[in-house]
Amino acid sequence: MTLSVPPATFRVRSRSHRNSPVLVLAALLVGTVQAEPLPGEWWWYWDRPASQLPVHWPGVGAAVLPRHVHFSGGRVIAVSRRSALTLPPGILSVPLIHVEVDPAQPFAGTDAQRNALRDLVAAEALARRSPLIQLDFEAR
Repeated sequence: MTLSVPPATFRVRSRSHRNSPVLVLAALLVGTVQAEPLPGEWWWYWDRPASQLPVHWPGVGAAVLPRHVHFSGGRVIAVSRRSALTLPPGILSVPLIHVEVDPAQPFAGTDAQRNALRDLVAAEALARRSPLIQLDFEAR
């Protein structure tokens, strides 16, 4: 007996053409990032003074936190890394964007918040030319 599964169709109507430049940019970035073998081990470098972080080893990838994003009610608060971090040359690093919701303010989930997060992620992709980006959503 053979089961036939019809192809899934996803119809998403675009509310505006604002997403188009980001999608085109993402497509262009895919072709500009040189593929390197990814490390088998990754270390996370949170926003602490460099003296409190481990010394990096060759062959280990670095997930570096460049910014925190806080959703508070309908607001988006982006906070850049406070502590400078310099990695040795040749270390593959990826940006790690930490996202959390203010427990005192219910999450609104507005288009403006989604667009702000999308724009922050796109900006990090452009600034770092990284093959990956990690989004870390805080769950409480």
